[in-house]
Amino acid sequence: MTYTEEQLDAMSGKVGSVLGERLNYLSRGQENSLEFALLSLFEDHNGQAKNIPDEEIWGA
Repeated sequence: MTYTEEQLDAMSGKVGSVLGERLNYLSRGQENSLEFALLSLFEDHNGQAKNIPDEEIWGA
């Protein structure tokens, strides 16, 4: 699925606000796992970051 730049920016902002500094300390494997999980989550919510609760991002 293709997303607009605005949708991707919204998701990046949401993830950054929820996970914050923790993102700076991920190993490469953790980054890859998180990216895969967040993409799946983003797709489940049809690219609408505002509909994703913080708890689901934490669970990713």
